[in-house]
Amino acid sequence: MINVLTNTITRFAALCIVGSRLAIGAATSASAAMKTFNKPKISGDRLDWCFNWAQGRGEQAADAFCQKKGFAKSTFHKTDHDIGSSTSTRLISTGAVCDMNFCDGFKKISCSN
Repeated sequence: MINVLTNTITRFAALCIVGSRLAIGAATSASAAMKTFNKPKISGDRLDWCFNWAQGRGEQAADAFCQKKGFAKSTFHKTDHDIGSSTSTRLISTGAVCDMNFCDGFKKISCSN
């Protein structure tokens, strides 16, 4: 009777370990499929709101950023207005830097696959 009980407990413990490893693996792959970047930067500067000077505002720049980080696209982005004079921004298309007050950046970008 004790051997039967010991075998049952051992099998149950093994199932719990396997189940928890599967759950951890699923959570890791789910979190890798989506990520939010707060105050995203490229080459040490905040990412500019424009893909190129006054072109491709918002979504195009956010999508390019996400693709550079290994994701398929952006799913959400929020503007950080008039930050250029306090923290320079950089265009993702050319690497040009904007340090004027009117330069906008991103507060956050969410990326997914």
